[in-house]
Amino acid sequence: MEDVNYGEQEDKKNTNVEDTPFVTNGLTSIIRTPGSQRIDSCSLVTAGMAATVDIVTIILLNTFICAVLGSTPRITPPSHYSVREDTAINTKLFTLTAIDGDNDHIAIAYVHGNQVPPLVRFVQTVNDPGRASADVFLNDKLDTDGQSSQRFIFFTLNDGHTSREHQITLDLIDVNDISPEFHGEPYRAKVQEDASIGSLVYSQISTTDLDTGYGGQVNYSMEPTSQSVAMQNAAKKTFQINSSSGVITLTGTLDYETTPFYQFNITATDKGSPPLSSSAILVIEVMDVQDSPPFFQGLPYMPTIPEGVPLGYSVLTVRAQDGDLGVPNQIKFTLEPDDDNCSRLFNIDATTGVITVSGVLDRDAGPVYTANGVCSVDVTAFEVNNGTPQPRNTSTSTPMTITVLDGNDNAPVFSESHYSGTVEENSALGIPITTHDPIHVSDLDQGKNAEMSITLLNPDGSENTYFEPLPSTVLSGGNILIRVVNNSLLDYEARQAIQFVIVAREKYTKENHSSNVTVTVNITNMNDNTPVFTDSSYTFSIPENSDNGTAVGQIQATDDDLGDFGILTYRLLRGDGKFTINDKTGEVITSARNEELDRERKSLYYMMCGVTDGGGRRTTTGVTVTLTDVNDNAPVFSEPSYQTTVRENTGRFNPPVIVKSTDTDVGNNSVIRYRLEDFSDKMSFTKNFSINTTSGEITLTGPLDYESLGISFGGDIQLAVVAYDLGDPPQESNVTFTVNFQDANDLHPRFNMTNYNASIYENSTAGQHVVTVSAEDKDGTSPNNEVFFQVGSDRFNVNTSTGEITVSQTATFDHDITDSYDLVVVVRDGGQPQNSASATVHIAILDVNNKPPSFDVSGYTASVSEHTAQGTVIQNCTASDTDEDSLLQYSLKVTKAFDEFRGEVNLTTSLPMKSWFSIDNMTGAVWVNGELDREAAEQVILVVGVKDLHAAKGGQTATAELVVYLEDYNDNAPVFDNATMENGVYDAKIMENARNDTVITTVKAVDRDKRQTVTYSIIDGDSKFHVNPQSGPPTSPAHYDPGTHSQSTNNKRDTANNLTSPVL
Repeated sequence: MEDVNYGEQEDKKNTNVEDTPFVTNGLTSIIRTPGSQRIDSCSLVTAGMAATVDIVTIILLNTFICAVLGSTPRITPPSHYSVREDTAINTKLFTLTAIDGDNDHIAIAYVHGNQVPPLVRFVQTVNDPGRASADVFLNDKLDTDGQSSQRFIFFTLNDGHTSREHQITLDLIDVNDISPEFHGEPYRAKVQEDASIGSLVYSQISTTDLDTGYGGQVNYSMEPTSQSVAMQNAAKKTFQINSSSGVITLTGTLDYETTPFYQFNITATDKGSPPLSSSAILVIEVMDVQDSPPFFQGLPYMPTIPEGVPLGYSVLTVRAQDGDLGVPNQIKFTLEPDDDNCSRLFNIDATTGVITVSGVLDRDAGPVYTANGVCSVDVTAFEVNNGTPQPRNTSTSTPMTITVLDGNDNAPVFSESHYSGTVEENSALGIPITTHDPIHVSDLDQGKNAEMSITLLNPDGSENTYFEPLPSTVLSGGNILIRVVNNSLLDYEARQAIQFVIVAREKYTKENHSSNVTVTVNITNMNDNTPVFTDSSYTFSIPENSDNGTAVGQIQATDDDLGDFGILTYRLLRGDGKFTINDKTGEVITSARNEELDRERKSLYYMMCGVTDGGGRRTTTGVTVTLTDVNDNAPVFSEPSYQTTVRENTGRFNPPVIVKSTDTDVGNNSVIRYRLEDFSDKMSFTKNFSINTTSGEITLTGPLDYESLGISFGGDIQLAVVAYDLGDPPQESNVTFTVNFQDANDLHPRFNMTNYNASIYENSTAGQHVVTVSAEDKDGTSPNNEVFFQVGSDRFNVNTSTGEITVSQTATFDHDITDSYDLVVVVRDGGQPQNSASATVHIAILDVNNKPPSFDVSGYTASVSEHTAQGTVIQNCTASDTDEDSLLQYSLKVTKAFDEFRGEVNLTTSLPMKSWFSIDNMTGAVWVNGELDREAAEQVILVVGVKDLHAAKGGQTATAELVVYLEDYNDNAPVFDNATMENGVYDAKIMENARNDTVITTVKAVDRDKRQTVTYSIIDGDSKFHVNPQSGPPTSPAHYDPGTHSQSTNNKRDTANNLTSPVL
């Protein structure tokens, strides 16, 4: 459907346009006054219809009833506007737009009252007749925290006639911009040291957050401060804060003596995004209770006094204090008994803690000596109850170590007057001397008084440099070890004993007390010489197969040691059990049977001879025994048998055949020659072969024919290869040489016929038998005489063994395209290389009606006027079929239809549309069969079907799409749009004294036909109004007085662009 244009009626028979106070705009169909007249009000009513001129025109008479009205400006946007409270100053909030129907200039003014600074500012951006705009900018900071969430903007609109005040409400969106605020600081709490877990510690933490929503909801957390990491971790386990209420409870045990107070950083965090937080300090004091033992001061207690001090001598004053510092008790002291009885030598004042000597202190005897001069006594401090009960932890003890210093009143003393010992000859450096009794020296004095240096002197008083004492310094007493530092004197053959003197002397005393003792060291004889062979190695030779006990040779060695260490014992190593040695004399003899000494198996024997002296020292040397040869071995082939293959008609072996043998004898005994012999006198093949007597290469005397050997031969020839040496007498051996003759594929397969004829129907299916071909190969052995068939076609298969030809799985035949095939069949044998032959099979294809018909094109398109008469042929849809006996039948069906806006038409509710067209079922001609209506459907889609009635099988059909486009015919008159009228009447108002060309109202008409132009005219009404012929809006052309003008009537007509169509 096309848009229509509005205009006044061209026929002015009943209306004087000059006197009509209304005109229309050709595009908008608005009715207005043509001049500057003002009209009170107008109403438009339908008056009637009329037909004029030579073309049919429908005129709708409308009456406008006018009265004088005024117009005030109206505004946008709506009366509420939302804005975030953190919106920056100078941000543009929105734009006010005011519209005045009188086209007056509008002034927009902001009313801010006494607010300083003003909340917003207005910047007027548009000031056109009838329209004004102003941008509204934020001029002051917004804040909802503790205030109202709304702000009001007042402004006035003034069009020169009236001024009205308007209001817009700003709804402020809260932003999380206020951190929580703590109240009642500082926070301090007190808790008893023995409070139980779960006890309430503090509940006075309070905060407020002026934000709303999640921004005003607060969570609490706490972290310890100003403490070590270990104490922070302990504090976290001791207290806990409720994240919602801020109440703090005890979650661990308290100890005033360890931690008398805790300090936490309390953090309050709101739930806004992003969250804001603030913090406060909480100090928790732990209140002491009587539960801790006393503790000593000035530790450790380690006094030092000389031996022999008088009784009552003051040693030390101990001090202690109650561990409960908040509520301390009085402290008293006592000394505890000890295992060394040192405690009975001292006394302590229970009140003052002064410790004095109460017994004789002798560093070299008694309890002090037993304690090595260091008395360890436990001092106990205990609380005296002053009225505050304490069930446990009322005392504590600490060790006091009293060192008694020694006086130098003793000299060093050795445990024996003489010491004797032994040392082995040639002992290594650092080896200690073994003494019968431990060398012990002591000094009863203590400390530095008992520290002695140990030195060694020769009997003549000179320093001894062959031995050294360990340790060289002794404190109080200890054993002395003597070790070798120079072993040059330790030679048993040169001397049997050594003497030296040990001197013990105080190192740090002014008295310099000393003592000495003599030590005799006996040297122990050692086996320090190794046996030596007279020769570096020994070589002997004997004939192979020598008898058991045959002398081989003599081995000799010497040893410089005397006595048992110089007695030598011989031993033969790695002799394979074939040889032995006299362990006293070193004579080597055979110990094997003569046949065991076989030179061919082993000609050399490498052995080791070892000699050991009486002290276990051993030396070895090499012994070589060579066996001389005797001819006692026949040649031995390298393989137990030899085999080769040769093809028929070949005159040589490939690769060459060479037999090899060895003779383990030497000289002429190992020189080998070869010959060939037959295994049977009935079949002799030696004439066909020859052998090189020296190299052992076997060759053919000429090519052999496999078939001439006969079927019974079987293809294998066996000969004996003999190897003999040149010894006296000679030795010989033989092996089997087998030759496998392979049949050559020298005969071709042959078909029984060179040409075959067959026929099948074109609808033959896979596996259909066509014909069987046959062939044979007269070769004597498999696979040379086996035949296999092949075809080079994707339409036919052949059984490779039987020669039967059948239709393949993918084959299709079309007699109309190809009526015969010449198939080449190839037969091949199984030999290498293959031999082949071929035959031709002529296959005729017999016709069957099996092809569907087809249309000349895939789709058809036709255009036809909706005014076309029934029976008119609009399209020929012709199909063809290549089958010779085909009979085609056509059909037609409407599938879809679309209106001019491409909307699909419901064919169920538009049943007549299905019969608009029909088809000749024999020719395919499509004609108009009913009354067409473009306004119902502009495009109709049909499916043309064709079927072969003589098809061998059903389903031989085809379809094509036919699209029919309906061309418009002007058969519809324009109609006023009821949507713009009320009860069929246009009602309009106009102010009195309205200006010329003032738009009164807009009328609109539509025409269902395409490409139609609708024109407008007023046929009955006051001349003060007129209408634009192309748009339809009545206007006032002159000053309007409601006392003299009351109504007018408008009519319309269409103009068809198609000159063959009538105008309505």
